[in-house]
Amino acid sequence: MLQTAARGNTGHTHVNCITIAYNDQGTGLSIVVLHVFPLNRTMWPTQENPLSSQFRIITIGLRRLGESDAPP
Repeated sequence: MLQTAARGNTGHTHVNCITIAYNDQGTGLSIVVLHVFPLNRTMWPTQENPLSSQFRIITIGLRRLGESDAPP
């Protein structure tokens, strides 16, 4: 099993000229959490905070929603 260093990042990354917003917190095995339309990554704190004590939780803002760019 891959263990990761402590995290607590909120940020943006660029993929194919599109800005994608994300949160990355916790340590341990990674869990990637996706939201549904029309919400965004900010819907997850109630699950993200308790789970991050045992897992690395990555929440991603899907394109066109929240702080992530729409496709060109």
